[in-house]
This record gives sequence, C-alpha cells and structure tokens, in this order.
Amino acid sequence: MEWLIIAGGVYALILTDQLVSGLWFVFIGWFLTNAATASYEQILLRQVLEGRTAADAMTPFPEPVEPDVTLDVLVRDYFMRRPYNSFPVTDDGIVIGLITLSQVKQVDHSAWKIRKVADVMTPLVETLIVSPSSPMNDVIERMSENETRRMIVAQDWELPGIITGGDVASWLDRAGLMRS
Repeated sequence: MEWLIIAGGVYALILTDQLVSGLWFVFIGWFLTNAATASYEQILLRQVLEGRTAADAMTPFPEPVEPDVTLDVLVRDYFMRRPYNSFPVTDDGIVIGLITLSQVKQVDHSAWKIRKVADVMTPLVETLIVSPSSPMNDVIERMSENETRRMIVAQDWELPGIITGGDVASWLDRAGLMRS
C-alpha cells in the first residue's frame, strides 16, 4: 500500500504539474514504509526475546579487578592484554562497581600512577545491575538508558556475569539464526 502512495506521488511529479502534491505523496509513502518496517522489526525482536533471561546473553564469570589497583596497572595489565572495554570491580569477591576504559581516559595520564580504580569506577549503586533471571526485554531497555551500555549480572552480591552491547548483539544474531 505504501508503495502505491509513493508511485502516485511520482506519477503526480512526472506526468502532471502537481509538484507539491507529488512530493507530499512520496514523503507520506516513504514515512509509512519506514514505520511499518520498524514495527515489524519490534515484533520480531519481542518474539526472539520472549522467555529469555540475562543468563542467556551474559558473558559468564568475567574477570574482575580490585578497587586498589592503580590506573596505570589497570591499563597495562587489563585493558592492553584483554579484549574488554570494561571490568567489574570486586572487593573480597563482592561486586562493588564497574570501571570502563572511557572513564580511565578522562583522567590525566600523569595521574595514572597514583589514582586507583576506586577513585574512577562507577559504584554499584549507580551501575545498572540485574539478576541472572531478569527478562531480556528489561535488560535491553535498562541497558539503553545506561551511558556505559553494560550491565553487571549479580546474585547475592556475587558476580556470575556481565552483559555488554556486543553480548546482546551476538546473542540476538545467534537467536535469529535459530529461528530461521
């Protein structure tokens, strides 16, 4: 139907002198086509996510860092040697926050030897945290509101996993393949 509206607009543009009306029909048809596509994609996404939990998409048992590690050690021994842009922060096995590479970059390089992870990290109260049984719909919605685009998966203050945007994208890709 949308394509008929666009075709009518093109017809009005080319074969008649109704420039404004033709452009409006093309614009309205294009808008309706995009809206229909977006609605269809949302329905498919909801179907894929139905009944799925954070445990399905999380990276299990992520490597944590301690809060007393200096930023230069963090960069050298963690960020430069591993393919991650963030690490959960734990103190005696209890998750207390999240540190990201972008947070470290905001600190002047000359201060890295004296500043510690605890000085820069996002404390757990500010970090989005979900349980392994949290529905994936909720996880994605909350993740989109979080500037770090990461969620700590915790249960009883222990750290069974972490979810990043890449984890969700990979999981959705695999889930889409399973549905085909």
